[in-house]
Amino acid sequence: MRNVEEEGELPAELGNLNLVEFIVNTNGLSGSIPFSMFNISTLEILDMGINYFSSNLPSTMGFSLPDVEVLYLGSNRLSGVIPISVTNTSKLTKLSMANNFLTGTIPNFGNSRLLQKFFIGENNLTGESLRFFSSLTNCRYLKFLMVSETKLSGVLPASIGNLSTSIQNFYASGCNIAGAIPVEIGNLSSL
Repeated sequence: MRNVEEEGELPAELGNLNLVEFIVNTNGLSGSIPFSMFNISTLEILDMGINYFSSNLPSTMGFSLPDVEVLYLGSNRLSGVIPISVTNTSKLTKLSMANNFLTGTIPNFGNSRLLQKFFIGENNLTGESLRFFSSLTNCRYLKFLMVSETKLSGVLPASIGNLSTSIQNFYASGCNIAGAIPVEIGNLSSL
């Protein structure tokens, strides 16, 4: 196994381990995240945030992480699209992919019903349709939602009022959202 500190990259051999938690945030690590890391089916917590990783995310990552509850990949240099497969992570409670170079649209996370924190802003995400907000209405425990500083645009759907009544923080600054704020937002009594 290569010395991680010396080279600043993660060895692919880590993917051969039966890990439950893998936390390497704020370490100055760089290079590509080995795809083998996303095949550790025993992982519940995967935290690689605040590093310099610069790879794409594998399209199958959500299929091979059935037990992941916490997925922190924010504040890196990740690019490419958010894999649709990540929406199959039914045990996911906390997701951060914010502050990267991700492109494309935000997938529907309606299957992630246990989601509490959803940080996906500060990316190059686009979309004139804000339909993904409607999918988040299935997430009854959602407390924090951040999509700020993306290239989203369009009108907030009235379904925003069907988000979790436990939602406390909603960040959508710098998104080119147009139109009126739906009156249904008043249903979010904990905001």
